[in-house]
Amino acid sequence: MNTFNPTISKIHNIILSFIVLITVILLSESSLLLSNLFFRSIFYLLISFFLFSKLQPLDVKGIFIVNIFLFFHFLITTISVFGEENLGIDSINRNVGFYLLFMSSASISFILIRVYGFKILEIYSNIIYHLAIISLLFFFVQLIDAEFVYNIVNQIQEAFNIPINKIYTSQSIRISYSTALIYTINVSENTFFFENRNSGFCFEPTSYASFLSLAMIINLIITNFKLNYKFYVLFIALITTFSTSGFICILLILITYLVNSKNYSKAYLFLLILLLISVLSLDFIFVKIQQTGLEFSDVNQRIADLERFSDSNSDVIALGRGASFQYMISNEFIKYPIFGYGGFDTGRDSNLSLVSGIGEILIRFGLFGFIIYFLLLFKGSRAVMQNTLKFRIIILLIIIINLISYNFLFNIFYLVFLFIPRDLHLKSDHKLNFISR
Repeated sequence: MNTFNPTISKIHNIILSFIVLITVILLSESSLLLSNLFFRSIFYLLISFFLFSKLQPLDVKGIFIVNIFLFFHFLITTISVFGEENLGIDSINRNVGFYLLFMSSASISFILIRVYGFKILEIYSNIIYHLAIISLLFFFVQLIDAEFVYNIVNQIQEAFNIPINKIYTSQSIRISYSTALIYTINVSENTFFFENRNSGFCFEPTSYASFLSLAMIINLIITNFKLNYKFYVLFIALITTFSTSGFICILLILITYLVNSKNYSKAYLFLLILLLISVLSLDFIFVKIQQTGLEFSDVNQRIADLERFSDSNSDVIALGRGASFQYMISNEFIKYPIFGYGGFDTGRDSNLSLVSGIGEILIRFGLFGFIIYFLLLFKGSRAVMQNTLKFRIIILLIIIINLISYNFLFNIFYLVFLFIPRDLHLKSDHKLNFISR
């Protein structure tokens, strides 16, 4: 493949856009149906088979190596975990389902980036831009009349029979949500207080922020770090998530822009520092940092406290980022630190929801997989930014920050960064001027 951003026909672009849109909605997990492992695996495999013929011979060899590696990891975890734990047939099915989804996710990521280059991420950024417009329209109306938006979304949800989870996020606040797939609204069921944060098409704001921040950095790369209307829409949408990780990503993206800007001056730096101070002064940031610190104190006690507010065995109890990581490391990772559990049940309560991408990589693939993951990620960022170290670091930091706050182990638009080849040159529509600096 000789181009980083190949030109494709209008019909081809529409088909790809449709595939990306469906994939984004699947990755949102705003519905129980969308989080079904086999449903998503089948969709990814069908798309992979459809695009497989477009691969070059060398890329066919590459995707074969990726899947052989994952297959051997499957064998290692099956022998070590299944042999030691003496688990049943349900555990085997769960393990097979996990690897089927990850192998299909890795395969479609590999194929898309090798066949379409950066074009696929450009399409992703455009899809997120249009979904951001929709979310902002809903959100601004929600600020005026939240109950009106809730009723509309709830009617759509009931009309299409969209199944959802109920999540407990604190010791006294019981939160559920209604979703129309393209927009979600969160509400405290015991107080009927609507959360004034933009969740977009995701089930909660932080996961939505991870989609937006990736789209923003892609937009900057496409435009040679020139701010356009799409960037501003994504920026506003990210602000409305009120996500801590989202705000940190905004600062990193602004730093990247200012460092690369031809009009860079001390005045820009002063404005950036002023923005940093204002963001850190926001009450919700301090409250969330304080809550994260408290979560580390006694994670088991926190789980017990949350369970007391659960009124159904089918409801989901969600821990915060800090508590999730602590639980994963102290209760799960420590048992199989080298190669991890694979897709086997870790003994975790099925109603317990943990959110930590880094923790998930560690417990599923162990230190071995963790090291390989970040080596590939560094290689991919190097291919995008060539020999410009400072911009590679920015991309890595944005991905790592999102990994801390959100589990995108199966997110193909983040996985593509693992499979970007070194010879994926920037010779077509969007050359990056800063690469030659």
